[in-house]
Amino acid sequence: MPDCHDWSCFRHCELPLAASEAWREAIHGKLRGFLSSCRRVDTEFAQQLEEKQVTDYLLNKIENVLLNGTQLILNQVFKRVGFDVIDDEILKHLVVARLCQPSSKAETVDYLKSYKVRK
Repeated sequence: MPDCHDWSCFRHCELPLAASEAWREAIHGKLRGFLSSCRRVDTEFAQQLEEKQVTDYLLNKIENVLLNGTQLILNQVFKRVGFDVIDDEILKHLVVARLCQPSSKAETVDYLKSYKVRK
């Protein structure tokens, strides 16, 4: 067998059949593993891209966000305390507003304006 230091004489090298088959199988195994990892990366990338596109689509469809968590909780407190027996919507909003903004009457007014409370 010639002493090859580069691939130029590879086709002229004569390996024993068993060694060449083993070498070929080893190369094929490595190639299959490489291709499998490429497919896995490609699939993961495609999934991430699809998730991003769906997320962007959904976020672009949002027209309005209303944060009323405080009001949802305090409305329940208002009912549990028994204030709901008084049939006055303005009173309800005023109590909830003062509970949300107890230190400032001006902020209470802003809170009420944000919920557009009108009689």
